[in-house]
Amino acid sequence: MNPANHSNYEKKLEDLVHRRLRQLPELEAPATLLPRVMAAIVARQQLPWWRRSWTTWPHGTRMGFFILLMLIALAMLGGGWQAWNTVAASRYGVGLEQFLAPVLSLGQLVVVLAHGLSLTVKTLIMQPVFVAGLIAIGLMYLTCIGLGSACFRLVIHR
Repeated sequence: MNPANHSNYEKKLEDLVHRRLRQLPELEAPATLLPRVMAAIVARQQLPWWRRSWTTWPHGTRMGFFILLMLIALAMLGGGWQAWNTVAASRYGVGLEQFLAPVLSLGQLVVVLAHGLSLTVKTLIMQPVFVAGLIAIGLMYLTCIGLGSACFRLVIHR
């Protein structure tokens, strides 16, 4: 099919659809919709401010509430720190350290492996072969996108 004929066909089809849609009658909303919407709006406006959405609260109240939450979080963090120090200083702290030793060693293992991986990546990035491989992979990816687009256009424009 000739591309000029194809675009002419699309334009005719678009005009036909546009005319047919304009001939359709306007959609009517149900008679009960407007009263229900208005009642919902009035009911929402009559709620006290603390029952409304957070974004509609007064600005000062939101900031005060945020500060209160931050103070509670800091108090909990400080209390947890104090409890940890108390347990660590008591005779139960030795048992707790033995209980948490596998978790701590696993954390140290993850840190060592991450450090080794970062050193390996830093070393590989300096190698020209690695850079050439990355370029080749990028070019292959772009080639796949290009071939896929070409195949898509061939299938769609038939």
